[in-house]
Amino acid sequence: MIQLDQDEHIVYVARKHWFFFVAETASIFILIIAPFVAIFVLLEQEFFLVFLYASMLWTAVFLVVLAYIWTDYYLDVWVVTNKRLIDVDQNGLFRRKISSSRIDLIQDLTVEIPGIIATISGYGDIHMQTAGQSREFVFKNVSRPENLKDIILKEHNRFRDEMISTSFHA
Repeated sequence: MIQLDQDEHIVYVARKHWFFFVAETASIFILIIAPFVAIFVLLEQEFFLVFLYASMLWTAVFLVVLAYIWTDYYLDVWVVTNKRLIDVDQNGLFRRKISSSRIDLIQDLTVEIPGIIATISGYGDIHMQTAGQSREFVFKNVSRPENLKDIILKEHNRFRDEMISTSFHA
C-alpha cells in the first residue's frame, strides 16, 4: 500500500481511537437485531415468512455498511517513518487519498483535545503545517495524540540533526 524508500522504515502507525469504531458499529448492530426481535412478536402472524425474508435483506444491507465502517476505520492511518509523515485517508470502499510530507518540513504541530470525554478516553485531533505548498495535515480522533506528537517531533529533530551532521562533515 505505501511505497517506502530503500533506507526508510516505519517508526509508528496511528489510527483513529477505537471508541469511534465501537460507537458506529454499536448502532449498526442495534439496527441489525431490531427486526429479529420483532419476529418473536409476529410468530403467529400470517406474514411471518415475508417479514423474515425482509429481515434477512435488512441484515445484508447493514453488514455491507459495517464492512464500510471497518474499512474506513482500519485504512485511515498516519504512518510516521524516519523520513516522512504519510496520511492515508480512506474515503469509501474504493477511494483512497495518500498525502506525504518530508519530516524535516514540519513547521507546526498542534494537538487539540475537544473535551472531557476525549481527555478521559485519550483521543484528540492533530493539526500539522508544513513548509511546502501542501495542505494542512489533520488527523481527527486519533488515539493518544500527545504520544503521536512526541514521536513526530523526535523523528523531526533526529532527521534535522542527521542532515546538519551530514552537511557539516561534507
